[in-house]
Amino acid sequence: MSPSGVRYYQPRSDPDQPALHRPTEPAVRGQSFTETYPTNFGPSIGAVLPAFAPNGSIDGLVAAGITMKSLRRTKMHQILCILSVKICINLLACSAPYC
Repeated sequence: MSPSGVRYYQPRSDPDQPALHRPTEPAVRGQSFTETYPTNFGPSIGAVLPAFAPNGSIDGLVAAGITMKSLRRTKMHQILCILSVKICINLLACSAPYC
């Protein structure tokens, strides 16, 4: 998005509608930041980062977010994978003396 908050992939059709419903001031000052905010899909975590031009000025902003529900689902999948690998390693370690 532009430093003023206008989205390139989804520009505003209504001039009275705010460009972005989240603050961007820290990113406009050159600082990356994250925040938790409510959405229609439930609580979400978002990040806004500055995109620098070769001369060091801020050329634009990049925003990304994920819902807490989706994040929990991803974490649970990762935990199950790690536990599965650990169980396999323990089984192999326990069976090694009997080989």
